[in-house]
Amino acid sequence: MKKIIIVLTACVITASAFSRMPDPGYKVLEEFRKEFPSAGQVSWTEEEDLSRASFILGGKRIVAYFNREGELEGSVRDLFYDQLPLTVMTAVEKRFQKPEVLYIREINNAEGTHYRIRLDAAGKKFMVRVGSDGNISDVDKVK
Repeated sequence: MKKIIIVLTACVITASAFSRMPDPGYKVLEEFRKEFPSAGQVSWTEEEDLSRASFILGGKRIVAYFNREGELEGSVRDLFYDQLPLTVMTAVEKRFQKPEVLYIREINNAEGTHYRIRLDAAGKKFMVRVGSDGNISDVDKVK
């Protein structure tokens, strides 16, 4: 009897968790399936006027943002340093002496592709924005 109660409780908890997940809408789901057909482990949340899909694609965690009309507004994924374009790597190495890269985010949106790189150089931490052409547009010191 105890096992049945435990199983039923687990089912109710699971069902209530799924019922709280936002429904992104038909247009958003159709565009998501078209853009990322092999995505797995998809979860949806709402952020302001955007639907946010978090999922796994090619073994990497990716986040994509869709507007209410179902259009893809942008995406973000984490990268390793050796996955950066050569122009970005050389620009960072020219600007900073022996940087220790803490993390990299590739951001794709209407502006194009750019990279947010958090790094440690000479004992100081920086957040750097680099375009895919190697142009460093922002350098912010991080405490």
